[in-house]
Amino acid sequence: MAAILASANLVMRGGKGLAPTLAADYPHIYNDENAGNIMITTAGGRVASMVAIWPNEVRLGPVALRIGGINCLLTLPEFRRHALGAGVMRAAHEHMRALGCQIGLLRTKITNWYRALGWELAGEESTWHFDSVNIDLLPALPANVALRPAEEDGVDDVIRLRHSDRLGGVREPDTFRRILIARKARIVL
Repeated sequence: MAAILASANLVMRGGKGLAPTLAADYPHIYNDENAGNIMITTAGGRVASMVAIWPNEVRLGPVALRIGGINCLLTLPEFRRHALGAGVMRAAHEHMRALGCQIGLLRTKITNWYRALGWELAGEESTWHFDSVNIDLLPALPANVALRPAEEDGVDDVIRLRHSDRLGGVREPDTFRRILIARKARIVL
């Protein structure tokens, strides 16, 4: 896993002047239990090209879909232009089929490159952030609702709440805890 993270952090973080945080950003992907879902090509004792998959179940009401999420497709600069990225993506595609994934999911700004491998644009995503300027636009909480930091036992309550609407990715308690601990996140109930 160390060699995988070294290459991934070099390309995805180091080349952009960012700290090597992939293990903390994606602890549910870069761990020994998920190592079999990371496709690599090696050269000279290094991971020259790689792509990680995170198989996950997503619920949409009564429907459950098996999703293969793609994370960090990369090729080290000195190994580019040899189709290594396309090779690990093809291996990932076949691996997702073997895992029973019905949908492959990724975010990209190079849609035409992925289209050449058989991927299609299926949607767009929008994200909104709250900051000091717009946070006051939220309505006040009802009087019977209180916010407090969650204790360790609060994680199960958060997961139950998340799963109650049967909409979105299924989170197992161990995976959820791993993400929270790695990101040093605080849950507020």
